[in-house]
Amino acid sequence: MSDMSTYDVAIIGTGPAGAFLAYQLSAQGLQVALFEKEKLPREKICAGGLSARIADLLPFDISPVIQRNIYGATVSHKFQDAFTKYTDKLIISTIHRKDFDHQLVRYATEQGADLFDAEKVDDLRRDSDAYILISAKQEIRCRIAVGADGAHSFLAKKISLNPISLHHFGLQTEIPLDALDPFDFSTVKLDFGSVRDGYCWVFPKKDSASVGVMGHFKYAERLKPLLIEWLKLCGADSGDVVLQGYPIPHRITRSPLSRERIFLIGDAAGAADFWTGEGIYYALQHAQMLAVHIAGYFGGDRTALAGYKRAMDRVTLPDLRSSYYFSQAFNYLSPYAFKLIKNNDYPWDVFCRIMRGDRTFSELRQRLKPHILLNKIFNKESRGK
Repeated sequence: MSDMSTYDVAIIGTGPAGAFLAYQLSAQGLQVALFEKEKLPREKICAGGLSARIADLLPFDISPVIQRNIYGATVSHKFQDAFTKYTDKLIISTIHRKDFDHQLVRYATEQGADLFDAEKVDDLRRDSDAYILISAKQEIRCRIAVGADGAHSFLAKKISLNPISLHHFGLQTEIPLDALDPFDFSTVKLDFGSVRDGYCWVFPKKDSASVGVMGHFKYAERLKPLLIEWLKLCGADSGDVVLQGYPIPHRITRSPLSRERIFLIGDAAGAADFWTGEGIYYALQHAQMLAVHIAGYFGGDRTALAGYKRAMDRVTLPDLRSSYYFSQAFNYLSPYAFKLIKNNDYPWDVFCRIMRGDRTFSELRQRLKPHILLNKIFNKESRGK
């Protein structure tokens, strides 16, 4: 097509990974096309917790979309024996993803990114040294294509990549805050032990709260009755609530993240830690790292793109893999782990430091070696059979 628009980079998906990548590349003078199949702003199912360490990644203000700042947690085990712990520094902020994602997109378009919302990319084909992205409305040419289009990524399927090792499944509802029994809204509520490889939560916003449960995908059918019980225990009427489910993808192996000049980031690349299910921080980190390598490529370094996966495997993967080991150890030993957290401040302090970015899961793994503990436990079980 003679009138086909040409871009340096085309990004599919306007979640945190896609929008932040568009912002960074546009700020460096690259021509960026940003596609979103929904009309923006759009709803996005998410518990809505931002760890405080995200502030270190973002070069702009997100305070307009912050709902509440969190300084503590009320923790229970199998819905019993709850206790509350506090910290004097911010650990989590709550948001509505509709507002947060749209704010990032606005920052990207202010830098010059071209937004095509309500426009689904239907196909991609190779054209000499470029790629053609095809929607019902247009075709555009780009040198680099990026899939930031979620756990069921169109682009990942198109290029036959499946970097995701495991899935959790999240089930949640958003209800008015005054529908819950009163509690300190500067805290979140967490319950462990009621579901294997997961937990129940309440994340308060200004006028509402996200109430949900996360568990391993293979236990997904058990989550609905558990969430109904959790809602009742939190004082909510579960009769009229709308439950929404979503996959939480994890990459914990060195699986491929690109093919030629097509890259996956965010949920499409399994960017969620296994223990908490948080994906926004790692999505932003993915975008930040890929932006560096794309900028290097357009700056004349034709080897720069090959460094993206190496950087991911060196920086992000150890943290995601370590969160997997900690999750397994914590859930296997949950009664003892719960008592340890209740009766000692050190585990709580470590969690707060991770949320603030003062410590990482991989650093903690090097010190505590949960993978060795798990091997000993499983070997002992095997010998006993």
